[in-house]
Amino acid sequence: MKYQGLLLVILYQFNVFAVDQTRVKGEDYSAAAKRLLHQSKEDHLVSAYATALPINELQFPPMVEWKDNKQMINAFKKGRDLRFLNWYQEKRPFKRRSTWLYPDNGCYARAELLVRNLLAWKFSPLYKAFVFGNLEVESSNSPDTIYWWYHVVPVVKLQGEYFVFDPAIFPSSPLPLNQWLETMVGDINQVKVSICSAHTYDPGSPCLKEIIVSIDEVLNDQDSFLDLEWERIETLGRIPMQELGDSPPWN
Repeated sequence: MKYQGLLLVILYQFNVFAVDQTRVKGEDYSAAAKRLLHQSKEDHLVSAYATALPINELQFPPMVEWKDNKQMINAFKKGRDLRFLNWYQEKRPFKRRSTWLYPDNGCYARAELLVRNLLAWKFSPLYKAFVFGNLEVESSNSPDTIYWWYHVVPVVKLQGEYFVFDPAIFPSSPLPLNQWLETMVGDINQVKVSICSAHTYDPGSPCLKEIIVSIDEVLNDQDSFLDLEWERIETLGRIPMQELGDSPPWN
């Protein structure tokens, strides 16, 4: 798929293999990390996974606060609603959003594309929040419980509170950080969290070192879920042309 629509920041080439966020039902997140996360000795000390802490021990980096709630809501909705990915339905071009309606996997690509668009629109500063644990999500966009060992989304600071942008879990508005954690786990003290740089891509990426994955890599990762999202909406007995087009379910 040729990419045209995304607003870009300055990029550097960095070859990665994105880390799958799913875990097997009943598998402990640490076992999933060991199975899926392959790090160098250096990354093992500085990665998003290695630097994560329990929520009550979390040290937030200095974050410039956003201006007001209106600015935050505007940024959230603009990033959620943008149809910028080229895709073809019966050989006809059909612009797609990031795969908010396929929450099963691919958070790393959705988060990165959302960050890049927001930064290009001058919404800043931005960071990413990673959560690690035995995460479970119930979604109207999946027939079954979704099991993750990690999840990542953009995070901002407003009036002394931290909010995440996660249309895949809650498409209506940003969520306070702790409330977001509660959507995935019964006791937020059972997870670990890291607050990393805007372009930290996945759990094995350095948390606070600005290494930017190439746009081709990010788009390739996102593209791999576009067909799955379309098929999922069909499986649920809904109409993908509408929901992935001009009539998303949050409208």
